[in-house]
Amino acid sequence: MFAYIVRKLGYGVAVVFGVLFLLYLLFFAVTEPDDIARRALGDKVSVEVIEQWKHTHGYDKPKWPSFESPTDNMLYDHFHDMLTFDFGRSDADNRPIVDRLKEGIGPSLTLTVPMFVIGLLLGIALALFVAFFRGTYIDITGVFLCVLAMSIPILLYIVGAQYLAAKVLRWFPFSGFDDSPEVIARFLAMPVLVGVASAFGSSVRFYRTVFVEEVNRDYVRTARAKGAGEWRVMGRHVLRNSLIPILTNVVMSIPFLFTGNLLLEAFFGIPGLGSVTFDAIQNNDFSMLRTMVYIGALTFIGGQILTDISYTLVDPRIRLDSGGEGSAINPGRNWVIAAAALILGMVFLARSGGSMQLGQALTRFNEDNWHYVSNSIVVALGIGAYFVVRWLRRNDLWFEAFKQVWRRRRGSICILAAYVAVALLDSIAWVGGTGDQADAVAAYKPQSVLERVFEGMDEKSYSAPLATQEFYDHSDLRKPGAHVLGTDQLGRDVLYLALKGARVALLIGGLTSLIAIPLALLFGVAAGYFGRWVDDAVFFVMSTLASIPGLLLLIALILVLGKGTWQVCLALAVTSWVSFCRIARGETFKLKELDYIHAARLMGLSEGKIIMRHVLPNLVHLVVITFVLMFSGLVISEAILSWLLIGVEGSWGQMIAQAKDELAREPIIWWNISAAFVAMFGLLLVMNLIGDAIRDVLDPKTLKEQM
Repeated sequence: MFAYIVRKLGYGVAVVFGVLFLLYLLFFAVTEPDDIARRALGDKVSVEVIEQWKHTHGYDKPKWPSFESPTDNMLYDHFHDMLTFDFGRSDADNRPIVDRLKEGIGPSLTLTVPMFVIGLLLGIALALFVAFFRGTYIDITGVFLCVLAMSIPILLYIVGAQYLAAKVLRWFPFSGFDDSPEVIARFLAMPVLVGVASAFGSSVRFYRTVFVEEVNRDYVRTARAKGAGEWRVMGRHVLRNSLIPILTNVVMSIPFLFTGNLLLEAFFGIPGLGSVTFDAIQNNDFSMLRTMVYIGALTFIGGQILTDISYTLVDPRIRLDSGGEGSAINPGRNWVIAAAALILGMVFLARSGGSMQLGQALTRFNEDNWHYVSNSIVVALGIGAYFVVRWLRRNDLWFEAFKQVWRRRRGSICILAAYVAVALLDSIAWVGGTGDQADAVAAYKPQSVLERVFEGMDEKSYSAPLATQEFYDHSDLRKPGAHVLGTDQLGRDVLYLALKGARVALLIGGLTSLIAIPLALLFGVAAGYFGRWVDDAVFFVMSTLASIPGLLLLIALILVLGKGTWQVCLALAVTSWVSFCRIARGETFKLKELDYIHAARLMGLSEGKIIMRHVLPNLVHLVVITFVLMFSGLVISEAILSWLLIGVEGSWGQMIAQAKDELAREPIIWWNISAAFVAMFGLLLVMNLIGDAIRDVLDPKTLKEQM
């Protein structure tokens, strides 16, 4: 074990260097120091003030080392400061970062530790209960409730709890924090319950799947044959032999207890490390955000080592020194060379093109011509749908699978089709007004079909659903009774805004998946099929990206690239491809050893043809499942980004962010946030239900019993 730990620590050091260099590329190579200074000081500051600020924070040095001064540069300072834990001072208030971290670690742990322990015990207990009644209506109801809970975004849990438990029922304080033992439980009770409830669906569903798969093992049948009771079998045999995936989930969650919970701490006013990250986002504090990403990566790497060691404690059959080349437990012998080659390659790319502002390049697109791209996407989707349907009708296996999904989830598919239809109405656009309503602006500004349907529906201010007068000044509306869901503060029809969010959600979920999944297939199949240095290089990249907390990396990418639909899609794709890449890599490892692959190779087929004709077709079912399941996570991620004010214009998340303070008004404005949540919940629910059915049809390992 000692030799393994030494090798693992050596690999961890290489990953840390990869993370540090990736952070340097994000914060200094892609983003110029002048841009960092302007985001911290404002756009109207003078050049002298910017230069002084850069000198104070050490941003006026050369970016890259040279033979004359190998240590007097920003790259050396970045590595030296991070590796020695000298994080410097905040870009926003010039306060030492270490002091802020020391102040925030205590409040974060008081929130995350009880939330973690309660969620773990409750999730395992409920999953055992549901698995005990597997195949019955209790099991079916439990799975449906899990899917239902997974479809509710965490923002709804937070807002709902604050409104009902704090404002209406007055059970808990609305927000705040006090570190005295007498009152700390009162402040933390509601955020802890919200955190447990928001993770309830996914955790119970995961543990239930693990238990049900273990129930069908031979040793469980043997225990029953010997007369052991069902609860004894579940507790002593099923639970004990399911500890490997449970420990993987548990131990990998422990490091993130120390980085806090950004959403809960920001909403409930807890001054922990999550609030530190939130303040860094709001203040464009690159130095603080860089530090939090680095700390999150270190804790993740430590969690990986603890996870592998914990395997030997619950299963003595596991030997850490027995991992094969390129495996997750024992990386291949070439990983050092692969890591060094990748880092040198990134240096070359950064030095040759790092000064180009990628975010600015993405925003150079002329907004007045967006309808050309939008219409082209609609045409491409139509052509693609035609060929997919044509291929399905020719392939009996896939056509039968589609019919099974249709029989199980007919209603969900119809609702999803309605969302797609609304999104298409907001995507087909052209220039010019409509009849008598044409004006000088409409003659030159592109308008979609949805915009033309709701043209002229604006009011002056708030109006309740189906009202005839404005909400506050009681003046008559231009369209009395026409606003089914009321209007917002600017007088815009809420139904129109809710429908318009469907296009953004489908674009974020669909386009990002179409970027992330092919990227994951490319690297995963290459790593699994060719092995050796290719696998080592891909595994190093995956480990580097996986070591950075996804939300923190996502936020960092958005702040660097800038705000916009394409930037958000690119950032989400970068942070989403790693998990499926691991799956594709593992499946390819298995497929390449099968007899028909060896036969194809003996028949003289090239490696490229073998991959295209035999490997990729056997991964299609995983692609379909991953696409459906990834979609929901991407929509929720965009909503969180919008709440952080770095999301996409016109999204449901932006509606929630703009309406979250309206519940505190007297009388309250409830229809804006309700419309956004209902629209988002409907899409997430049907996608999860469809994904659940697809997984059952295409993956026999998770097929429900007696269903």
